[in-house]
Amino acid sequence: MLNYFNSRIFPFLLLFFGVFGYAIQKVLGIEYARLFDDLAMIYMVFFTILIAPTGKFAKINRVLLWLGLFILITFISAIFNQVPIDVYFVQMRTYGLPIFIILFFYITPINDSTLKYIVNLVMFISILLFLGALFELIIGRPIVNLENRFGQEIIFESGVRVASFVGNPIDFGNFIVFALILFYAGIKANYLSERQGLFLILICFLCLIATASRGPFIAFVGAFIIYFWNKRLLSWKLITYLILAAPLIYFLGGNLLSRFLGYDIESLYESQYRFLYLSKSVQIFLDHIMVGVGPGMFGGWVSINYHTSPIYEIYDVSTKGIASIDMFWPHFLTEVGILGTLLFLLSMNLIYKKSKQFSRSNNNSEIFFSTFILLAFPAVFLMGFFSLSLETQLVSSILSVVCGMSLRVLYEKSSVYSVSKR
Repeated sequence: MLNYFNSRIFPFLLLFFGVFGYAIQKVLGIEYARLFDDLAMIYMVFFTILIAPTGKFAKINRVLLWLGLFILITFISAIFNQVPIDVYFVQMRTYGLPIFIILFFYITPINDSTLKYIVNLVMFISILLFLGALFELIIGRPIVNLENRFGQEIIFESGVRVASFVGNPIDFGNFIVFALILFYAGIKANYLSERQGLFLILICFLCLIATASRGPFIAFVGAFIIYFWNKRLLSWKLITYLILAAPLIYFLGGNLLSRFLGYDIESLYESQYRFLYLSKSVQIFLDHIMVGVGPGMFGGWVSINYHTSPIYEIYDVSTKGIASIDMFWPHFLTEVGILGTLLFLLSMNLIYKKSKQFSRSNNNSEIFFSTFILLAFPAVFLMGFFSLSLETQLVSSILSVVCGMSLRVLYEKSSVYSVSKR
């Protein structure tokens, strides 16, 4: 019964509240719907420490070891920079959620039926989001409200940028990219028929275009180019799909194209939206290169909305009218420094390298995880330059659930991931 809850019901709750939490809060007036991740963290910590069999920790997984050291570095950074304890814990709630999800699903037994369930769950959620997006296009305005996830009003530059039930076009676009990747992996692993998978990929692609969000689109295109380039899978079939996609982008993605065409160096420099924040991030990072300025002290929601970080005054950075600098990697690198960033990237690189080793496997679960991770990691890396992707429950939940499950499956197949406990 407990394993059924952990492998079926709990992933459903994580993804459901990650996707629909904003709509539940705004439409139904349930103010604490977005706090589900706090309850989830409490449950995962409780389960991991008190319930999980100690035999699961007979070996220390190297990915989890690097992530544990990452948390240690953030603590050292907080002490060194005299970060208020409440600020540290509020920010670490965001950094810690994906780590606890990975650990939780690493110790949760899964099988092929579990993976098929995850694919079907994302399929169900994606269809609901597609219907919401279609309704938005028909009525010409958002179905939830005109605020993003930080409470700021969204002003459409031209046309309608759909956000469906998510409440933010960029967050919606990021989720759709992961859904696209998951459905492609589902086809490769025979969890979906090719006809089912291509239909789902098509509706997700239409949603992605309708968001008119440049960052998610760049992440989607970049991830698949890297994937097919590494696997040398360029073929006439793929080229045909790309040719067929071009008119869709032209006729249905006019708003997206206009936003790309409106991107010029002068507007980037004059806008205090990303370019100026990026240059300030580099300056602050170079002054605090080893362990950063401390969690919750620059670039993210916590440093602006939860408390006013003194870093902005010291470096003459205006925070007027913003909730974050809207870029994950500059914010992350500045807060945790080169040591914290390297430890985090080392853990992700281990998963990526192991997935490449299993890319030619004949086992369905290994094919699924390998395909998903080889596509998702480049995508999320690119997303991090255009949004606070890894700080949103929407992205971190789906990515961390699959990463944790992949560690479980690939760890059982090989000891390369692990070091013996002495």
